Amino acid sequence: MALRAILLASQLSASDSDVRGTVDVLVDGKTVQTLTLTPDNNDLFQQFVFKGPAVLGTDAATPTSVELRFSGTGGLAYQVVGRYFTPWDAKAAAEPLSIDVAYDRTHLAQDDIATATAAIRNNLPAPPTWSWSTSAFLPASTC
Repeated sequence: MALRAILLASQLSASDSDVRGTVDVLVDGKTVQTLTLTPDNNDLFQQFVFKGPAVLGTDAATPTSVELRFSGTGGLAYQVVGRYFTPWDAKAAAEPLSIDVAYDRTHLAQDDIATATAAIRNNLPAPPTWSWSTSAFLPASTC
């Protein structure tokens, strides 16, 4: 169904190829790009890439709004895509489990046998050791 919708939209926009006007791209209410559509360029793919805090704002907690304003005749097809990067947290000093594998050779011929040695380590801190002591209180009459 999605493919049918895309094909129908492309057929309708192809039949209405007399798209003329301007498209203003606004980020957080400010015009950052203006595109003039003419019969010479209205069928071309136009792409706008906005990078950096100067355009997208410096506060990551505040959402950025993107707005397209079209004034003119004809139909306009568009797509807005966002991408972000979240850095990894600092790597733990030691992974909870580590596995090291060592081979006795790096190249093998047909019918060769290789030996692999695997070392598996639990890197978590040792659990606390418990010491127990018991005391028994016996009534004086039993002593």
